[in-house]
Amino acid sequence: MSAGNLLKPVALLVAVLAAYGLLARRISGRFYLVSSLIACLGVIAYSYNLERTASGALAYDSGTLDLAIDYRLDGPAPDPAIKIVEIDERSLAYMAVEFGRWPWPRQVFAETLALLVDEGATAIALNIMFSDPDKGNPESDEMFDLLAGELGPVAYPLIRLSAENDELSEIKAGMIPGSIVDSDDMGPNVAVLLPMFPGTHDKLGANNLLIDDDGLVRRSSRYLEDAGFALPTLQGRLADLSGSSLEVPLNPATNQFLLNWRNQGENYERISFSDVYRELVLGEDVGIPDLTGSIIVLGATAPGLAVLKGTALSSTTDDNEIIATAVDDLVNNTGLQTVNVWVTAAITCAFLLALGFGLSKDIDDEVIDGLFLALEAAAVLVTVMSVSYTTYVFDLSMMIVAGAALFGLAQVHRYAEKNARRGVGWFRPKPSNDYQELVALEIVADDAVKYFSLLEDKFGHNNVLLIERLIHEDSIFAEAMQNTEYALVFCSEADWQSWLGDGDPASLEAYRTVDKFQSGASDEIEGDKFRSILTRVAARCLEDYLTMRYGSAS
Repeated sequence: MSAGNLLKPVALLVAVLAAYGLLARRISGRFYLVSSLIACLGVIAYSYNLERTASGALAYDSGTLDLAIDYRLDGPAPDPAIKIVEIDERSLAYMAVEFGRWPWPRQVFAETLALLVDEGATAIALNIMFSDPDKGNPESDEMFDLLAGELGPVAYPLIRLSAENDELSEIKAGMIPGSIVDSDDMGPNVAVLLPMFPGTHDKLGANNLLIDDDGLVRRSSRYLEDAGFALPTLQGRLADLSGSSLEVPLNPATNQFLLNWRNQGENYERISFSDVYRELVLGEDVGIPDLTGSIIVLGATAPGLAVLKGTALSSTTDDNEIIATAVDDLVNNTGLQTVNVWVTAAITCAFLLALGFGLSKDIDDEVIDGLFLALEAAAVLVTVMSVSYTTYVFDLSMMIVAGAALFGLAQVHRYAEKNARRGVGWFRPKPSNDYQELVALEIVADDAVKYFSLLEDKFGHNNVLLIERLIHEDSIFAEAMQNTEYALVFCSEADWQSWLGDGDPASLEAYRTVDKFQSGASDEIEGDKFRSILTRVAARCLEDYLTMRYGSAS
């Protein structure tokens, strides 16, 4: 943005603040309560939108979730049974010597899967789609199809295509083993991409990732839900094969969960596919770990082959780690859920109303500031602690942001109001031309704010000035006068006498007249003349106070 373009919004902001400062004295203490009520309406509107756009029961603020996970104090460790066998660059280089460039013949995967099962792997997910035949190796395809039908603990991927293509598909949702349909028949048509091998079709799982509007992956599920049906996911199949079978109804409230990323220094063990192939197929001793009881995700991580998505972990996380994390959450019940958005909204509104009430009362600013900072810090701590040590995200970011906004607005109001009453800078009084008298009053009542406001109501906000800090805090008189408040009233003699005659006697007792001055024309009450008047008032107030307290000002 150029300097010229920047100047306009800055000038507008200055004008708005200046106008607000001039009006601040006309706004009573109810300003804080009204502001807190408006903030509560904003919280309610935000919560409604969050719930309306939520996926199932997962209503969450993505930015807060990412920050909380990034700065969490602790988190679950990765299950050591879960391993990623990755087709990395080293695998491509090694296998190219015998099989050439990618893709390799399907018999390579058939042999490897069979031997992984023989090694004692509990469950395996082949995260590679074989949708077309390998015309150069038909025998290899036949071998893969034959073994796929016999290998029990292996799951294979399917891809859910765009719902726009459902009408063109001949496949019914109920035709896919493990699917759930919300009807008595086979359910609606569904567009899916299936592996070309019939032997895989009884152990299919959708490997579609759940992507938020900002392109990041934060959620997963056991079933991929759609209108009237739900398809098993690859991670759901893998969890079932590992023995963590859980019947999940067609219910978003119990199906989806937030991925509980393993980001506390430990990662899932990764084994190069070339090492697995050399040790299990070729019989070489390369030192792969014991695979007994392991849950394996086999997929590509090499550049150009890997499916990379942004997550709270990184801007580029391969889908094998995402699937491994989802399986871990399903097997160990560590998937994150969110606290109902209306619970956090109620807490936030209670905080805002309490803050507004406290600000509207004559409570010491340091007390209000301290309580505000303590509660804001507690909200941050609760949010981070919930993600660190529980499986619930107790997100109090609404309370943090709305509270900071209300508190910031209150500081602007307090600054404008105090400076307006002191006559500082832009906010100095502009009395009417016919007001020639200046009356200095000491407010002797405890509630100085209330009785100063009565003067404003009677004589007008531009004609009443608060005089404070007559004595420097280091002065020997500071302790004696620290609670003394004075007001300077610009008025006509007639108005002053009318106020004395018509005023409530009980209210009049709240004031004590110090002295009266002739102010001169109002257009002269500025600059050095104005400072001179204030100096005279300060001196007269001090003299009057010493005379009253000690009997003599000398």
